[in-house]
Amino acid sequence: MVRQNFSYLYIQKWEAHHRNVEAWLMRDVEKVISSEISSKEASTILLEILINQTHLQADGLSIPLKLTNIIVPSEETQPSHLILETTHQIKLIRSVSLQLPKTLGDYHLQVVQPIYRFV
Repeated sequence: MVRQNFSYLYIQKWEAHHRNVEAWLMRDVEKVISSEISSKEASTILLEILINQTHLQADGLSIPLKLTNIIVPSEETQPSHLILETTHQIKLIRSVSLQLPKTLGDYHLQVVQPIYRFV
């Protein structure tokens, strides 16, 4: 199982970037979120962008990721915590490639490789 932990993702900042028409004109974003759309609806659109533009490959094989958890802090100044996970049948991974949406900005990534043993 690979676990990606985006623990420093500021969704509000990312949303503001996608609401900026100038960013779309400069091709920084592919989709502009209208000012008429609520933050809740915008979050759904952003998560769709995250899932559609995040690609993981292990040893050249494309592996789908699944969003398993979202932790939104009580204060807007704190980052949100998103967890993407996947499972695979590859016994020994030699190379990993990860592509994320370029509009994410700053993020922290943690990749975990579990250790299996009999108890």
